[in-house]
Amino acid sequence: MGPSGCGKSTLLRLLAGLIAPTAGTLSIEGAAPGRLLGATGYMPQRDLLMPWRNVLDNATVALEFRGVPRRQAREQARGMLPTFGLAGFERAYPAELSGGMRQRVSLLRTVLAGHRLLLLDEPFGALDAITRADLHEWLAGLIAQLGATVILVTHDLEEAAYLSDRVYVMTSRPGRIAATVAIPLPRPRTIDDTTSDVFVRLKRDLIAALRDARRPSDAAVEARA
Repeated sequence: MGPSGCGKSTLLRLLAGLIAPTAGTLSIEGAAPGRLLGATGYMPQRDLLMPWRNVLDNATVALEFRGVPRRQAREQARGMLPTFGLAGFERAYPAELSGGMRQRVSLLRTVLAGHRLLLLDEPFGALDAITRADLHEWLAGLIAQLGATVILVTHDLEEAAYLSDRVYVMTSRPGRIAATVAIPLPRPRTIDDTTSDVFVRLKRDLIAALRDARRPSDAAVEARA
């Protein structure tokens, strides 16, 4: 989490290998920056579904890029449709789906890429509050089932507290990690956890951390001066 423009999405693009760092180094399981492209599952803010492909064929894109035969890719995707709440919609096209279902298809495509690290950039930011809450509970269960590591960018305090084990709060430019807030809520979690006293205190801690992060650093003040 962090103020707009602090570099959250840029950090995900660096990890995905879409851009190269101008300074410093990063690696994922020993892979150097030049070999990060394709090493993670990356889901950007927009679902980017292909309108001419149905649900099943949108979900198999990553497998096809890996050279998996189309029939095999379809069978693999079809087996996971119930887990993603998409059973019976394999022949539907994006224009026929709700926003929440489109995001499920996009996440299925990301998961089918088969990576242990998933990068999710505000995947539910454009959805209404009720749909978003439903998807939060669904995604929490899915993450536990997959056993994957997820790095999630969000502006939603409740989303951060509910889905995460740790929340990293970034400062305004230059973006740095200003605070790390541990989330002590046990798993599995349900939407009822969001009304607990512990959860309310966590949101209060995150609000305080974000307020501190928005304050300009001494270096930034000197630079402007």
